[in-house]
Amino acid sequence: MTPASRELEHENEEEELNSFPRMSVGETRDVSSLKDKGVTKKLLQPSSTPSHHRTHPEAGDKVLVHYTGRLLDEAKTKFDSSVDRGEPFEFTVGVGQVIKGWDLGVMTMERGEKCLLTCKPEYAYGAAGAPPSIPPNATLEFEVELISWKSENDLFGDGGVIRVAKIEDGEGWKTPKDGDWLEIGVRASRKERETGKMSTVWEKGLADEGEEEKEGLFFQLNLKKRNGKEDADNDDASKVPFGVHLALQFFKKGETQRLLVRNEYLLEKNAPYDEDDELYFTVTLKRWVHVEKICNGLGEKTTIKEAPESNYDTPNEGAKVVFSSVKVYRGKRDFARRGRVGDQRKEEEEEAKDLVFASKEGEEFIYEIGGDDDDESNASIIVSACEEGIQRMRAEETAQIVLPTDFAFGTSSSDKGKEIKKTFSNGKEISSSDTPFVTYVFEMKSMERAKDPWALTGEEKVERAEKLKSSGNAFFKKKEYARAEAKYSQGLRYVEPDGQQKEETANKIKALKVSLHLNYAACALKRFAWKEVVVNCDEVLKIESLNEKALYRKATAEIEFELYDEARRTIKTLVEDVTSPSPTSASEALRLKQRLKQKEATQRKKDSKVFGGMFSKLDLFTEDERNKKPKSDEEKFDDAETALTGLGEMMKGSGGIGGGGIDANAPPPLPLEDLPDDFQDYGAKEAMATDTFPFEEEKKKLEEGEQMSLETA
Repeated sequence: MTPASRELEHENEEEELNSFPRMSVGETRDVSSLKDKGVTKKLLQPSSTPSHHRTHPEAGDKVLVHYTGRLLDEAKTKFDSSVDRGEPFEFTVGVGQVIKGWDLGVMTMERGEKCLLTCKPEYAYGAAGAPPSIPPNATLEFEVELISWKSENDLFGDGGVIRVAKIEDGEGWKTPKDGDWLEIGVRASRKERETGKMSTVWEKGLADEGEEEKEGLFFQLNLKKRNGKEDADNDDASKVPFGVHLALQFFKKGETQRLLVRNEYLLEKNAPYDEDDELYFTVTLKRWVHVEKICNGLGEKTTIKEAPESNYDTPNEGAKVVFSSVKVYRGKRDFARRGRVGDQRKEEEEEAKDLVFASKEGEEFIYEIGGDDDDESNASIIVSACEEGIQRMRAEETAQIVLPTDFAFGTSSSDKGKEIKKTFSNGKEISSSDTPFVTYVFEMKSMERAKDPWALTGEEKVERAEKLKSSGNAFFKKKEYARAEAKYSQGLRYVEPDGQQKEETANKIKALKVSLHLNYAACALKRFAWKEVVVNCDEVLKIESLNEKALYRKATAEIEFELYDEARRTIKTLVEDVTSPSPTSASEALRLKQRLKQKEATQRKKDSKVFGGMFSKLDLFTEDERNKKPKSDEEKFDDAETALTGLGEMMKGSGGIGGGGIDANAPPPLPLEDLPDDFQDYGAKEAMATDTFPFEEEKKKLEEGEQMSLETA
């Protein structure tokens, strides 16, 4: 018999031990551990659970029951009842929280079942009894209804995925995360309804004793996957039911568990089994590869070789990192799959073709986080876009970082669609027209962390923040706004006052904080990230309540974010409260007013269309009115004449505004187009004239960055 067959036999034996044959109503059975009739069970009401879905509570599960307890005297005296109290009783079964007879009896029950448990003294309260309700040496009778239970092995609390057994413990303490790549060995088994025996449906990657290791399923863990939805990018993933995906987040490396998976947790379009109500899965987590999103989701950092658990530090801003190897490849590589049977040779064949740069073997490659990437040193090989991924590595870890080619090598928003090239020191190059992605592979040997902000002196903080601001400004000038924001954000970590700095240093830190927030807001304006603009400008205004640039940028963002009341207040502060405004302040404030007026008018026009159309479609007529014949043109004319006559009579009297009626000699109202330029029409002329953006010049200035100069203080 092979080990796989022995394990299947073990499953059958385990299933028999854990099962309790279903009883018929009125049947009585001995459920005592010694089969001495110390606890007998009589079925009063069966469970409604289908026979092939039957499960019983296990030791350690929390159960919820209703019960009524009676003495076996002539009067069948009732001594306790949760039914009378109207509150079910909850306890942990099988751990001695209740009398032994209850532990044994309740673990044979199914959800919704009602039975009569008769417990002899040695399975109840013994020779002492429980005075005054229960006399010594009393045999007790309990009518028990099992309402529900919660199992630690019921992974999601609804019976969809149950851990039947933990066959082998795993290594360490880490478990996979959503998006990680996993390799598993798996076998699906079905419990035959006729015989109750287990039979194998399908298996992959589980080797018998003495056999070579088999290739398992390699797929990306997807905890947000929808039931029955096919994974088009990875065939292995479509063979793994959703319930197994969810359960794997609790596995450790090398761990083997047996899972019972049911219903919606089971269905998969391309699964190598039929649509059963439930299947058993024996799963071994062979290994997994940790994947993290970086650069606002544009790139990925994937661990190829884990660092020792004792190496827990990661590089920070300013850290010096020593790599034993740095390689750069064209395209989106997948070195994480290495180690699988059959993959090694294929990867090595493709490696030479796509490799564009490799550090010299045996030589250390040193890189400083946050260093200048415009020089001809190692920093010109490792682009700053890699830094977020490097800062998540640990010493002795090997990782790959995949980035879009245009993002990695510094394309600006104005260069969108143009060819971007990067030439390395060996003369080889990568072009965005040849490949949309670039892959870096780093082997980190060691690293020396820079001082953390809390350990720096005030002057050191100023120096570090100045350096980061300067680096951010360089990115801003190249229109690489996301990278500029990252530098400004890092700089802000060093400009929090601690109350212990000298006045001169504290003032420098305050000025740097203002400058960094304003520059971040300028980047956010370029990206139309209005909320981030407001947040950063508010931080400036906490320090300098009348800062012109902060007020202007905040008002701009509030207008575009459709916060019109807030924008009006900000503009008012800019116009009325700022003393000694700059020469351009008045003109910029006027532009903001015009933009606000236009936006509000456009919004009113949209609202009119939306709500006008809504009300026009409402059925406001009675059935009699709906059945009326349409009026003729002559009848419509008579109705209009009557209405105008009545209106004229009303306005001659006291019904007009102010009670004074209408002045017959008053001039007629001016047409809209003849109104003077300073007339407050609230944007009506613009709204009536066009449906398009009327301030193209202002929009162009915003996009080109005019009146948005960076802080250099």
